[in-house]
Order: sequence, then structure tokens, then C-alpha cells
Amino acid sequence: MSEKSKLSVEFQKNKPQNSEMTPERLANLMKKREEALKRKAQFIQSHKTSNSVPSSERKLNQVKLNFEQSDQDIVEEERKNTVSIELFTKDELLMKTSVFASKNLRTAIITSGGEFNKEQSGWVISINKYQEFRDKARLIDKLTFKELPEFVTKGLLSPKIAFCKKCPHKYELESERTIESLGEDFISKLYPFQKEGVKFALERYGRALIGDEMGVGKTIQGVSIAACYEDEWPVLVICPASVKLNWRDEFLKWVPNLTPKDFNVIQNSKNCKSNAKIWIISYTLATNIESLLVEKSFNVIIADESHYLKNFNAKRTKFLVPFIQKAKRAILLSGTPVLSRPAELFTQLSCIRPDIFPSFRAFAERYCDPKIIFKRMDYSGASHMRELHVLISNTIMIRRLKSDVLSQLPEKIRQKVEIPVVHEHCQKIKKSFYDMKKKAKEPSELGEEKTEGDLFLTKAYNLTARAKMKGVCEYVSYLIQSECKFIIFGHHMEMLDAIQDQVEKEKTGYIRIDGSTNMEQRHKGVNTFQNVKDCRVAILGILSAGQGITLTAASIVVMAEMVWTPGFMIQAEDRAHRLGQQKVVNIHYLFGPGTLDEYIWPKIHSKLTVIVSALDGNENEALEDLMNPTCKVGMGDFELDSDFEFSNDPLFNLDSGEKRSHDSDFEEENETKTLKLSN
Repeated sequence: MSEKSKLSVEFQKNKPQNSEMTPERLANLMKKREEALKRKAQFIQSHKTSNSVPSSERKLNQVKLNFEQSDQDIVEEERKNTVSIELFTKDELLMKTSVFASKNLRTAIITSGGEFNKEQSGWVISINKYQEFRDKARLIDKLTFKELPEFVTKGLLSPKIAFCKKCPHKYELESERTIESLGEDFISKLYPFQKEGVKFALERYGRALIGDEMGVGKTIQGVSIAACYEDEWPVLVICPASVKLNWRDEFLKWVPNLTPKDFNVIQNSKNCKSNAKIWIISYTLATNIESLLVEKSFNVIIADESHYLKNFNAKRTKFLVPFIQKAKRAILLSGTPVLSRPAELFTQLSCIRPDIFPSFRAFAERYCDPKIIFKRMDYSGASHMRELHVLISNTIMIRRLKSDVLSQLPEKIRQKVEIPVVHEHCQKIKKSFYDMKKKAKEPSELGEEKTEGDLFLTKAYNLTARAKMKGVCEYVSYLIQSECKFIIFGHHMEMLDAIQDQVEKEKTGYIRIDGSTNMEQRHKGVNTFQNVKDCRVAILGILSAGQGITLTAASIVVMAEMVWTPGFMIQAEDRAHRLGQQKVVNIHYLFGPGTLDEYIWPKIHSKLTVIVSALDGNENEALEDLMNPTCKVGMGDFELDSDFEFSNDPLFNLDSGEKRSHDSDFEEENETKTLKLSN
């Protein structure tokens, strides 16, 4: 009999009266019955196995289960009965707990002067009233207070550094310095907020972090603070390689009794003048000549762009942090002390106040929201950020944004920034000049002198671009690492190409507009720069993009090259200085010593004087102080030379130039391209 026939017989046998059951439904029922029997067998087998476990072990398992449940209850109860304390302002605390619904507890807080803060979901109470409240609260409920970490309390009670092993100076025995020691003339040139920055540092024994936004004037404040401790010199300035010469110029400008002989701008380990008053060195070189710096034992140290010390595993940080800690005065400058996470701030804080920031672990547990990820502790998070800001603002850091001091600043601030140059190309400019003068003394036909002069200027202009190219790229890197959004103008295509290569190397968003950019691409690029936060660099040809566009998203303008007509550069500046600009515009003119810049610079200054007089009646301060070089380096001062009709202006006194030593921070790559104009 077939399976189907058997099923049919079974169906007929079990078929109840008036049943609607079909053979298919019966098959489904039989299948479910078999499944039920299997489950029953599994249950019986499981019961037998359970009975085989000794009763003592079953009791132990039950105890473990009860203990685990009890432990969870205890943790939950502790959480409910814990009051976490956080610094809210320098005079107030923020308290958070889930049991504040208690009527008696609320009464205790209010009678102690506390108020509920909806935004923070906690109670704010005066530090002076906190002890009183805590004593009341403990009588009302069984509360555990999670107090502030010891280092926070210590920093709050003492905004000035105390004697410690890492910084063994007895500051309490010395009299406090005042800004008046700078003299009336010096002080009168500082903006009010800059005076506040100097006073902030002096009140803390010359140990502070000036965290002002770029363009506000941190360098001047650093020089001023150091000048107040002139009796403790020499000073060591540690900075990015691209701004070493700028630091020298700022000291010369602000401290009148200094001369170029007082400086030791360290290019390598062989050119260190032990009797110099001001030592200036890059972060890289400082790490390479540790023994020499330790032997010198500097009392006053300035660390410019101190966020270069953010990585505590880096070689430079391992040497420089303890080195700076031991100095009597430690002045750190950075517009971006924290680039991405609080952990990056610890080394800078430890440089200044090792007495309250001795341990990264204590700092990280409080402010870095530690988590275990793949069996390792991760400190890339952030927690208690308001408290951290209050703590460091009270003890270490003063920070002002451009928007905070807008009323004190002019609309434009122009700055001459001297950058390193390639000596080889400067020598070629010098030789070309000598050749031109030699030919000028030889008999020639009418007009040949002018032709020779024009050829010299063209050649020297090209060589100037090559000489500055590497230094310009270093400066671009410096600005990018400082988290700046900026516009940079160049004239030669190769200069623009070099800048673009550097920006791409830094993996930073950018736009480029030069003579080859069509109108559609130009419009798209402007919109991108104005509206996309991650597009941080605009690379522009000074003639092709120097007018007709608005780039107010940036407040920093860099002139990588100078052109003969000052009007073009003023128009270029105004790409950022336009209607809609909410900040002061900083213009950085990159100056190459020993290049044609030394000829163009005073020529532009002279022409601007005429422009100011004609258009503004000598009342445009921003234009008046555009270029006023205070020291001549490289090929020396300009002298009048009437041999050439093309100039009728100062030319180079080449014999007065000082020879530069090799700079280990500044290597030149072989380059033989012919320069092309971008416009």
C-alpha cells in the first residue's frame, strides 16, 4: 500500500462526524505531534542531567546568581546616591545626581544659595556655600559626594605655580614684576588687550599660555613678557623654522637696546654664539642639539606654536617638556592649543604648571572620557569641558578671539614676515647685478643701458621667486598646521604650483584661480571657499584673481610675491577686506632677504605714500604703516644709482651683505624650470 493510501485509510479511521479535515491537514497534525514528542524527550534528558549535579553545587550556583544580582543592585543604589561635583565657574560648583527630587534635599540646596540650571540639568552653588550644603545633605539622605580631583582643587586655590621637583624655583621669595618696567614708550604701543596678556603672565611669575587667535598679536606679547625679565636673559625662542627670522625682527623692533649681534638664529649645531642674548631655534633643531641647550640652562623660554608639543610620544616632546618645565619663565604661544581632543593639551599645561598637572592619567580620567577599546585604554574622547576651560583660564591660559578685540584693532594689520631663502639663487642675483654694472661702464649705443637694466630686473625677479619658493611653502605649512583659513597670492606659475603641491601634501582642501581659470570654474571656486569649512586655502594669481571676487570667509591674506604696482596688492588685500567681513584682516608680506624684494619693498612704500596723500589725505593709517623695514639684511641698504634710467631708485649695495650660514631647517631641491607668469 502506498504512503498516500495509508494516509487516506488513517484519515477515514480517525475522521470524526461532520469533520472538515482533509488528508493535508491530518499530515500537518502528525508532523506537529512528532515535533512535540522530540521536545519532550529533550526535556527528560535535560532533567536527568540537572539531577546529576550535586545539591551543594546547585546551591553555590544559586548563591553566585544572587550575589551578581545583589552587586548590580548595589552599583545602581550607589549611582542613585552619588553627587558628582564639577567646576562651573571659578566661584561656583555644578552638582548632579538623580536623587535631587527629594523635597528635603531641594530645600537644603536652596537655603544654601543653590539654583537649578536647566541647561546643565544640575544645581549650581557657590564654592563658599558648598561645605555648608554638604553637611546638611548628609543628615537628610545617605549621599556619597564625588569630589573634585585634587589637582583641580589645588589649581583653584593657587593660580600661581608652587615649588615642585620638576620646577625647583622659590617664586614666593621674589617680588612680582610689573608691566611698568617696560617703560612708557613701549607700553603706549601695546593695545589694551595685549597689556592684559602681559599682566596675566607677570602675575603668574612669567609662566603662561597666550592662546589668542592668530592675527591678534601673540608675538608682541611674548616679546613684552620676556623683556620684563631682561635681567634673567638669555632668552630661548623655540618656533617653527619658517618664522625664526620674524622673531628676530620683532625683538629688534620692540626692544630698543638690542642689535643684530645680540641674536643667535641657530641654523645648525655649528653656528651657536654662546654670548648671544636671544637664541632662536626650530623645534627640529632643538631636539638635535639637546646637550648644548641643557648646558646653556636658559631661565626664559618662549615656545611659539606650542601645539607642536601635543604628541607626548614624540621625541621633541620627551625632551622639550621637561626642559621647559625647569626654566624659571615659560611663555607658550598658540592660537590652536587644542587641535582635536583634550589629550593634546596636557603636555602644554604640564610645561607651565607641572605642580598641578604632573600626571597624564589623572588628567585623562577627568577630561578625556576614557574607554577600553580592543583591550586598550582610549583617551581620544572629551568630558568635563566646561570645568577644564574654567581651570586653565584661572591658572594658565588667557585667550581672546579677533571678534573679542575688534573695537581695539584697525581694519587691516599688515606685517612683514622675513622667510628663509636659498642662498644659491641670491648669489645668482648678485652676479647678475655685477654683470649689469660692468656692461654699463662699457661704451654702448643709446638705449642699451635701459635694455640691460630691464633684462636684469626680469632675471632677478625670476630668481627671487625661486629663492623664496621653499620658504613660502614652509610658511604655508605653518599656517595649515595652525588651523588657519587663508588666501595666498603669487605671481609666477611655478610659485603657485609649489604652493599647490604643499597644500596637497598637507591633505588640506583648497581652490586655485589663475590666468587659465575660466569664469565658470572661478565662480564655483569662490562659492566653495566661502561656504565649505574644510576648504581652507585659496591659491590665487595676484593679477588674474586680485580683483572682482569676494573671499571674506578668510581673514588672513598672504603675499608670497610682491609686484611693482602697490595698487595691485591693495586690490588683492581687499578680496578679504570687503563688506561682510566680520574680523580684522591680517596681511602677511613674505619678504626674501638678499632678493629683489629688497628693491621692490621701499619702492612700494614710496608709491603708497603718494597714494595715501592723494586719496586719503594722509589719514589712512593702515596704508601708512604698510612697509617700514627696521633692519637691512642680505644684500644691505639701497643706494641711489643714476646709471640706469629704468630704476632712478635705490639699487643693491651688494658688498655690505652678510654671508648666511647653511640652514639645516631649509634644504633646497634641484630645480631648473623656466618660470612662467600666472597672468
